[in-house]
Amino acid sequence: IPPRYGPDLKPELRARISELRSIQWSYKRIHAKHPEVSLLAIIKTCQREVTRNNSSLTTPRTGVSRKLSLTDRDYIYDIISFRDPYIKNRDLLHEVNNKVKIRII
Repeated sequence: IPPRYGPDLKPELRARISELRSIQWSYKRIHAKHPEVSLLAIIKTCQREVTRNNSSLTTPRTGVSRKLSLTDRDYIYDIISFRDPYIKNRDLLHEVNNKVKIRII
């Protein structure tokens, strides 16, 4: 059975928890002040807050970046829309120097 996750913390509450932690409150003391938030959620929130660049932003997704840049995608769209709507897939691949497989286009 997969674990059940509760709702995400509201940004105001997350900011309040990190503010309390920054003034040296313990996890248990924060939990006593906000009993609706589990102790583990408070601990994880404080640990993740250290790695955040900005207090309102989360870390970006990991993984491989896109193979087709936005300019390539716009170029393909312009070819299909304006120049030749009946262009073959292999010709489109040739237009972007075979950067991707046929299924991506």
